Amino acid sequence: MCQTTRTEGTFHSIGLHTIPAIAQFHPANKPGYIYGRYKQVGDLTMSESFFPILWTEEGYRSPFLAEYCRDGLLSRVGVAVG
Repeated sequence: MCQTTRTEGTFHSIGLHTIPAIAQFHPANKPGYIYGRYKQVGDLTMSESFFPILWTEEGYRSPFLAEYCRDGLLSRVGVAVG
């Protein structure tokens, strides 16, 4: 029996992190093992392919996200979705 959850067998978990749309890699600090693999040489930007923008105050969202799910937030404010 697992001592932390008091359950038997295998269990799974997922972590989700969000960051501001204007985030960039730090110019002086070397990125760590996990996020460093997404940094391109000579470029501090965080590619939307790996770090999609979920929303901005201006209403921008990474376009390819529409392939995964409808944007329920936009439909609430009267913006055509689909």
